[in-house]
Formats: sequence, C-alpha cells, structure tokens
Amino acid sequence: MRFIGGDIITVDNYELSNGWSVFKTSSSKFILHVKPIENNVIRSEYCVEIPRELFDSVASGIRDVKVLGKEHDLYSHALIFMKATLPTKKQTSEFRRKKHANHLDYFYGDYWSIFEDKNHKFFLEFDVGHFASKFIIREISPSDYSSLKNDKSLFKEVRSKVE
Repeated sequence: MRFIGGDIITVDNYELSNGWSVFKTSSSKFILHVKPIENNVIRSEYCVEIPRELFDSVASGIRDVKVLGKEHDLYSHALIFMKATLPTKKQTSEFRRKKHANHLDYFYGDYWSIFEDKNHKFFLEFDVGHFASKFIIREISPSDYSSLKNDKSLFKEVRSKVE
C-alpha cells in the first residue's frame, strides 16, 4: 500500500505510454504522477491533481500521452506544478525561423515537420519519444514532401515509408 498526502492509493493505478501514471486515492482525488523525461523540460518527479474526466479516459484504456495531450491538455496539468510557461506564438516562430535559417522551405504538423535543405533534398523530422522528447530526421521524396505539405493527414503514410 502506498500513501500520498495521507491518502491511500487505490488499485485504480494506470501507467501511461511515457512512464507516468494516473491513479485514484482513497479520498477520490485523481492524481498524475509525473516522472522525469530525458532531454525535456520535466526533470523532477512529482504528483499533481487532475480532473476526473482525464482519469476516466485513462481508466477506459487511453494511455497514449499524445492522445491525452490533445483531448485533455495533459501537459498543462503536468507543467502547472512547475509553474512553467509554454512559449508564445512569437517565441515559437522565432525558434523555428532560427532552426530553419539554412533551409529553403519548411512546414510544421503535430510533433513533426518537413523541410527542404539547400541541396534541394527533402526531410521529415518526427517525434519518436514522448512529449516531444526525441526527434529523428529521415529523407523523403519530393512528391511526399509536396503531398504532406498540402495534406497533414498523410503524415502516418509518409512516416511509414521511412521508418
């Protein structure tokens, strides 16, 4: 039996895809147990209370942190404890501009980007970690670049060609 803040953690304890866990206490509090992620802003372990709706989604079988991030803003709950602030749109644009200073063109999707380098080669960069923690870059065809730039829904298809 484990305790947190005087409460007993019940058997409703679920592990998420990145190693974090979600559980319910004996006093019906819903808790996210955040663990450090390598090469990421989260470098300490802590627990934070979350809404019942987030817990219910996890209990129903959704364990992918990307899905939970989109459906329930999981990362905002994790970052509240740290009092971290997410970058503004202006800061994000500036970061991307600097990152792609030597590229002829670039485009962003959700946890992925594509770009054309100075040698007119095309690349897909995508997250293979969790919470945008590990990205890899693979060369793609000019037609895949053009297709993906015009239709973000083709990401999985293009990614499967280079994995």
